Amino acid sequence: RNAYAAEIFQEANLKNPRAISAYTIGGTALIFTIVSLFIVDQLGRKILLVVSGFGMFIGTAMLGTYFRIYVTRCNDTNHNVSTTSNMSDLLDTKSVCDSGLAPLSIASVILFSASYAIGWGPVVFVLMGEMIPLQVRGIGSGIATLVNWTTASLVVGFYLYYAEKVGTHFAWWTFSCFSLASVIFVLVFVPKTKGKSLKEIQQLYKN
Repeated sequence: RNAYAAEIFQEANLKNPRAISAYTIGGTALIFTIVSLFIVDQLGRKILLVVSGFGMFIGTAMLGTYFRIYVTRCNDTNHNVSTTSNMSDLLDTKSVCDSGLAPLSIASVILFSASYAIGWGPVVFVLMGEMIPLQVRGIGSGIATLVNWTTASLVVGFYLYYAEKVGTHFAWWTFSCFSLASVIFVLVFVPKTKGKSLKEIQQLYKN
């Protein structure tokens, strides 16, 4: 999402997509990370992760829907234009493809960025310190961080290839499925740690 936000905004036919994506994503991530710092102890880690995962699910599903509508509409327009020699039809092709859909893509990216920043971005590192016993916390945290950034690199590296093979809309719907899976995972496997000491939390995982 971060790596290809400019391309997403460019496909939405926005002016200066790189500047818009940088300010939009950066500002949203900053604001909601700060919000997360103030509410993580009040609401609890589990609630924030569920809200975060569900928000990412909605955001990526909306973005996939946008690209599905956009591609279908542009393909239909291009087909109709290819059968005519009317110059006004050729000039109107881009405007027909746009047709007010850009706000949907922008809202989707903002929703995803806000959802990630309020939960799955910072909260997992808080949980990591609580879950891993002190005697192996160093190596355990290192392994978890390595897996995190390795999988993130794989997603970034293979996104364009995957989107080209299955379609941009289906690629984002795939991400939405993983986001929904994260919600289910948290609900089933992650215990509530709000108000508990580190000793009590570790006892939960031992049980």
